[in-house]
Amino acid sequence: MWFEGSVNGLEVHTQYSNPFPSEILDPDTAAGGLSPGQLHARDAHHEAGHAVVGIVLGLPVTRATLHVRSDLAPAPPGTYVETGHVALGPFVAPLEDLVTFHMAGVRAAHRWLDEQRLLTPATAFLNDVIGGLGDQASLRAVKTERPVQFTWGTGRPDTLRDSWDHVDVAEVYSRADALIKLYWPQITSVAHHLLDHSEASEDDLRALLETRSNISSTPERPADLAPASRLYSRP
Repeated sequence: MWFEGSVNGLEVHTQYSNPFPSEILDPDTAAGGLSPGQLHARDAHHEAGHAVVGIVLGLPVTRATLHVRSDLAPAPPGTYVETGHVALGPFVAPLEDLVTFHMAGVRAAHRWLDEQRLLTPATAFLNDVIGGLGDQASLRAVKTERPVQFTWGTGRPDTLRDSWDHVDVAEVYSRADALIKLYWPQITSVAHHLLDHSEASEDDLRALLETRSNISSTPERPADLAPASRLYSRP
């Protein structure tokens, strides 16, 4: 089941119900009981998930960056603070690949929380709606660039307009989870690099993938993730 709502004035979608009495969350509440170090590690695995899944899907990942939280100003209502970023070069790719790349961050962070025994109703919700605010904003940006309708666990709508694309984000979550499970050692390796160095270049990322897994620096795309027919381009 998916929930649609608002947190700190921003539209959010999540699999997890809001365990808090308000939609306005102060910084302490938004931490969900995690220490600054735990939040930083969660953010590192988030950015590493984007980077590794992007490379696996053939997207031109050029750099991954992890910001130091103490250097960031609090976000005013209706905005969000980026705790990291993964940059892409120009590309033409299946729409599903781009959406999977965008959703891979929160799913990698979710797995890290689970492995560290830090996953609670609060941290699961906050990972989606605070940690994933920038990713959900990226989906809205895609909608401004092409006619596409996103759904969240309800499948293809009967009212989909002619010539519009459709992506169900719940299916994308499952797809991202499968890739994250397959490439988890590489994701943790990139996350640890980001924690140590705050950024990773394209060469750093490919070297980490090759060293960690003893595979080609351009990983083979899993057979069940054949390219989709709908292409998305970004100059």
